[in-house]
Amino acid sequence: NDALKNNKYGKAINCLLDFSKVKLRNGSIDSAMILVFQARNLTLNLEESRSLYYSAACNQLLGDICYTRFIEDESLGFYFLALSQYRQAGDIAGVAEVLNAIAITAIGIERTDISHNALNILSDISELSTDPYIKALEYEARGDLYDAEGKIREAVEMFKTAGDFFNIAGKKEKVSDVILSRAISEFYSGNKTEALALTDSAEQLNKNNQLRRNYLEAVYYRAEFIGQDN
Repeated sequence: NDALKNNKYGKAINCLLDFSKVKLRNGSIDSAMILVFQARNLTLNLEESRSLYYSAACNQLLGDICYTRFIEDESLGFYFLALSQYRQAGDIAGVAEVLNAIAITAIGIERTDISHNALNILSDISELSTDPYIKALEYEARGDLYDAEGKIREAVEMFKTAGDFFNIAGKKEKVSDVILSRAISEFYSGNKTEALALTDSAEQLNKNNQLRRNYLEAVYYRAEFIGQDN
């Protein structure tokens, strides 16, 4: 009975979180947040280990929502809570995702000390893992940190490597993210031609994989680069 109950509520929580992510991608931030809170309420019906995992997933998504709203301090609060819960639940991929998010989010509030600490832990996890997704998360965060420190060539190399690992892991949306991160680094270091070529590459990738939000993001950056170039 407990197993059936956990399965029933787990499926309901997954559906709510998936729907919330769709709403967030479409810009319906309030709707996305309401769905996460509904999911988080359902975690109270689960046995402890499953409740921890799903609570972590809810708090991670609340962190993403706050980040989208540029409320980085609150975002970090949710990410640190999710980090503790994923660790207790023994979910290594969840821990890696949240460490990546902490490292990148802290840059926005000029807390690179937090970024470095998160990246050091993520690097230790990556070193012990054969999972290409976890390795990609480390290289992506490292690229963002290098970019913030003005180390553009190093950042570009990190984003390239992250893209290779995300591709192996089958994470096409994340491949697009790091291609655009490379494009931004290239553009602001004066390499406009390379930046535009990268946005074209991202557009094609997203078109082929029917990733509408990512496609529009690539189109936006191409227009932004062309506009600033004139």
